Amino acid sequence: MAKNPRLIDMTGRQCGDWLVLKQAGNDAKGRALWTCRCVCGVERPVSGGDLRSGKSANCGCKKAERAAQLRRTHGKSGTRLHNIWKLMHARCSDAGNLLYGGRGISVCRLWQDFAAFHDWALANGYADHLTIDRVDNNKGYYPQNCRWAGAKTQSRNRRMVALTSDGRPGPEVAEENGIPIRTYNVRRSAGWSVDQAATFPYRGLRQPRQKDGRGRFAPKSTA
Repeated sequence: MAKNPRLIDMTGRQCGDWLVLKQAGNDAKGRALWTCRCVCGVERPVSGGDLRSGKSANCGCKKAERAAQLRRTHGKSGTRLHNIWKLMHARCSDAGNLLYGGRGISVCRLWQDFAAFHDWALANGYADHLTIDRVDNNKGYYPQNCRWAGAKTQSRNRRMVALTSDGRPGPEVAEENGIPIRTYNVRRSAGWSVDQAATFPYRGLRQPRQKDGRGRFAPKSTA
């Protein structure tokens, strides 16, 4: 059989981790195959086109090696912290999630690496009862904008929580003024402004009523 004049002789070439040993016939589509030996010792036929383009650079051993290396690197797959990291990336990469990816919330480049996120978390107060919280909910996930917070802090930091005139969450200001959150919410529902609901003295609208000699409340004064 005559030699194909267009055949590119690959014998002896190093293509990635493959060393081309010899020609190995053709595949079903007529493409030239070459017997190759990977650095790990595996031998198999590979098409010349895949070798030249770099589509095939080894037998797949490097992929398995990288996966094993990742497991050795942190060994945290399946842990609560690793799940937090994965879910953070998932919601930010989902353009259909209008609270995160859909409005441009992203994860910083540093935290593409779980090890970096893990180190930051442990150095900044991570505990199993806390969740990751963004200080400014209009910005993304990066060290200067994130903290570990309990449910109370998280609920106050939601975008829908109304702020007082000085930019603080209304419920937080109300608590500082001794106003129960239930009272604060009732006031807001009644149309009070955030500042009024959070700062007006608790029960400040209630005036003590006098009782008559029989212990009955006296009629309110109309004066």
